[in-house]
Amino acid sequence: MAAFISTTFLFLQLTGGFNSEPTPEENAQRIAKAVRKQSIEVKENWEQLKTHVSNWQKQVEKALEKLQELQKALDDLEVRVITAEGVHTDRQPVGDLLIDSLQDHIDKTTAFKEEIAPVKQEVKILNDLASQLSPLDVSLSPKISHQLDDLNMRGNSCSVLVCSLHFRM
Repeated sequence: MAAFISTTFLFLQLTGGFNSEPTPEENAQRIAKAVRKQSIEVKENWEQLKTHVSNWQKQVEKALEKLQELQKALDDLEVRVITAEGVHTDRQPVGDLLIDSLQDHIDKTTAFKEEIAPVKQEVKILNDLASQLSPLDVSLSPKISHQLDDLNMRGNSCSVLVCSLHFRM
């Protein structure tokens, strides 16, 4: 029995059974396996990152497009409101008009009403554009927000002005 034990002991030593240190080939195989595993993980993470970046880029482009639309609408409405306010301030009160110029005043008032009528719709479009930015996680700057509030107020004033002019005629 002692011979069997010593033979088994010798066999285990030769095959590495009792040797806790792996051979260089085993080390190389383990390292290669770990590198392949990490390489697969890096490739998967890279693909996920590319997808995430692509989605983010699309969202940024959409937000930029909406912001450009909003800025154009703000600028257009600003011009229209300034024009309407200028026309209104140049008008004479009805009581100060001469009878001969009454028809001219009526024509100018009618033209003014036609010019100012789209402002209410433009204000609505402007507010709709601004509200489309929230789902894109875009907040308006204080300057743009103030400009939007100002144009809302001035646009509503123009609408009220049209109603009062219509009522006076």
